[in-house]
Amino acid sequence: MFDGELTNDGEQTVVESSMETPTSTPPSSTPLTPQSTHSSSSNDETSDELPSHRFRSMEDIYNSSQFALMVSDPVCYDEAATKEEWQQAMKEEMTAIKKNGTWKMVDLLEGKNAIGLNWVYKTKFAANGSLEKHKARLVANGYA
Repeated sequence: MFDGELTNDGEQTVVESSMETPTSTPPSSTPLTPQSTHSSSSNDETSDELPSHRFRSMEDIYNSSQFALMVSDPVCYDEAATKEEWQQAMKEEMTAIKKNGTWKMVDLLEGKNAIGLNWVYKTKFAANGSLEKHKARLVANGYA
């Protein structure tokens, strides 16, 4: 068992006790780690032992995201249809669907319901934060 003793300068030291206690006695809640009340010179000594942490300044975080906050993607077809770049993106998606044979038009059987479709719009950015392209996807309702 280890006991904590306080020294004259207020630090707690750990000393081994030769007394054994029964196992039914709960351990002491006194922490065995010394509380540091030293000046910053002792912190300098221990800083080599701690892992270094990398921090980004708030300026670095917000400078790269300001442009993304100003660009908003359309949330519906009517909004996208008014912009030339989104019209082009939808045209490219329809061309790809036809070229790849993704869908095949069939007659709807009596008593059956057709699934709904939605356009999903996303502005893509390059690694350096510049605008890469506008992407439009035609998806079945409820699926992305």
